[in-house]
Amino acid sequence: NTFSTDIYDSNKFRIEATAILDRLWERYQRFGQSGKTLGIKIKFNDFRQLTRAQTKPARFISRKSFDEIGNALMEQVLPLERPVRLIGFQISGFQQEEGQEVVQMALDF
Repeated sequence: NTFSTDIYDSNKFRIEATAILDRLWERYQRFGQSGKTLGIKIKFNDFRQLTRAQTKPARFISRKSFDEIGNALMEQVLPLERPVRLIGFQISGFQQEEGQEVVQMALDF
């Protein structure tokens, strides 16, 4: 998500990032595949980027483990180095089930 105004405050950052994680979890539940890695991407107002990721030994099947990693990733980028313009999360490390093809999720525009 790219914001129309920069985020300067850590609390606002947490609120926005949590909302993005909520939407990602909903999409992930509908996707029908299971991933093991959650990543965060931050773009600052000077266009510098920061990325972090964490991989679990098992696939995400519970919201609790997903939220724990999401919160840990958020804390890794706090306090904010500079104002934030973009926050993004991604799930990767999808494992192919027997007889299933792994398909990348499409963005709705």
